[in-house]
Amino acid sequence: LLIAISDGSTSPPKRSAQVSHAGMPLGQCQFIQHCLCEPASLEEPLWHAAACNLALCDGGREAFHQLSRLDTDRYNPGDTDRKFDRAEKEGKPHTCERINELGFACPQMRLDGTCAIHGGRAPVVFAQPEKPKDTTVTSKIVDLAAEFRLTHDADNKAYVQIPEKGHYETWRLHSGDFKRWLTHQYYRQHGKVPADQSLKDAMKLLEARALFEGEQVQAHRRIAPYNGDIVLDLCNPNWDCVRITKDGWEVIPIPVDVMLIRSRGMLELPQPIRGGNIDELWEFVNTCEKERPLVLGWLLAALNPSGPYPILALQGEHGSAKSTSTRNLRSLIDPNSTPLRPLPKSEHDLFISANNSRVPCYDNLSGLPPSMSDALCRLATGGGFSTRELYTDDDDMLIDVQKPTILTGIDEIATRPDVLDRSLLISTPVIDQEKRRTEKGLNEAFENTQPGILGALLGATSCALRNLETTKLLELPRMADFAIWVTAAEPALGLQPGEFMDAYTANRREAIRLNLEQDSVAETIKSLLVLGPIKGNYKEILDVLKKHARQGAYDTLPLDFPKTPKGMSNKLKRLRPALRAEGIEVIINDRSHGKNHVEIRDVKRESLEKQLEEQYAA
Repeated sequence: LLIAISDGSTSPPKRSAQVSHAGMPLGQCQFIQHCLCEPASLEEPLWHAAACNLALCDGGREAFHQLSRLDTDRYNPGDTDRKFDRAEKEGKPHTCERINELGFACPQMRLDGTCAIHGGRAPVVFAQPEKPKDTTVTSKIVDLAAEFRLTHDADNKAYVQIPEKGHYETWRLHSGDFKRWLTHQYYRQHGKVPADQSLKDAMKLLEARALFEGEQVQAHRRIAPYNGDIVLDLCNPNWDCVRITKDGWEVIPIPVDVMLIRSRGMLELPQPIRGGNIDELWEFVNTCEKERPLVLGWLLAALNPSGPYPILALQGEHGSAKSTSTRNLRSLIDPNSTPLRPLPKSEHDLFISANNSRVPCYDNLSGLPPSMSDALCRLATGGGFSTRELYTDDDDMLIDVQKPTILTGIDEIATRPDVLDRSLLISTPVIDQEKRRTEKGLNEAFENTQPGILGALLGATSCALRNLETTKLLELPRMADFAIWVTAAEPALGLQPGEFMDAYTANRREAIRLNLEQDSVAETIKSLLVLGPIKGNYKEILDVLKKHARQGAYDTLPLDFPKTPKGMSNKLKRLRPALRAEGIEVIINDRSHGKNHVEIRDVKRESLEKQLEEQYAA
């Protein structure tokens, strides 16, 4: 340390001399530089602070003498030794914050008292000897990722961002791709494959750094928000994306602060082109003309990073191109190597499947079990799934997703009111024999047209961003955010003002009608209300409806008919929105004598009868 200060000579050091220890330059400290350059201006407390820090370094006494000697007017060897003895007895460094309080305002000190250069809280950190470098296989693997950005999300899933050939690639830290990449890089540098245990240990350490040192981010697949704009991952080898703004769209490399990850099966989108015609879509999607605004609305919703998202239900008989239409719709936004899949058997598998893609598509359904109906509702308007994480006792694995989903089937897919209320029911007409085409020819034509259609959809999305704040609806439907978003894009979709809402309202009305027609309790209530209001508690209501059902159209009670008062309670609560839309109110009063009192009235009929009575009276 003395040699470093005196530059190997006995003469006083130059003003630019550095104090160093074990190769670490203590002279980088702004306070030590101040002591070297302006010793005459230092008050006694600051000299004591310098002594306390140098007392913790090898050769610190000699260094303190060299510093004191710079102030030739006040230097006294005996006084300097006494000051240093007192500093050694104190046995602790003066922190940057304390030095600041004594009168030296260090420009490198952060608000929390740490140094912006080395991160410590005292200058002596500069003088700590360098630790010997770990040369184990695990440390070598970790060193491969030393310069990479490690992050995590709210569910403590770790991610790594790798610079590669002029762009950044974002991977799940525990993905097989990243492990194989580490293995390959290690082999290139060291000529051998790392042991499995060393790789596992390295992954654990990298995960710990991502969780405790990396920032929290939100990861996305295919679509992500970005500073008020939207980015669409093209999934090409260059990691390009389309940035959609209020002023248009452009193809750019994925920004480093956008966490777009890719799942197995995701395919590349074509480079979009400007000037495409959205009407060319109907050559590849089979639906009647009145429902086309709904299909366009669903596509626009799928390009919106935030939900809710309606369920697109394509229903039609054999040979109506349901699967082909679904495949083409998905390919416009989220092409996949397996675009159509059967509906998973469990909620767990459903949410896993939906989490790994942007547009889940489930083909050839024959109705929905109640548990899947509830799960699809959560998938459309928001909700999650929780299960115990593998190999743990009490850790939960949480999956919270909202995704635009497509369902296809011959039968009526959705029958429960809550699913119907979130669905767009699209019929696929039978294709005339002379209009049928080979699958190969249709696919080739779609590939040629897809870039233009995609460009038109991107332009419509830009239009929605531009008009969103000024778009208002007179009446807000159930999925109001979805309706406003699509209405804002009407000028770019070739739709007249209000055309989408007209189609959407008619579709919801048809869904309600189908729901009531398919429900035996609703049909029984409607026929019984001809005789007047229905009143009583849930048991009494159940008994009355069962009696009327057996006397009416049903010889035996249908399978969907409740069997208990609790079942009747649940059934009425589910039917209330649909019945209300038909002018039938289900009024549940406060508990009376420990029982709920229910009154079912045909308000629409009663209002009409009252009007007729008033006319005849006049």
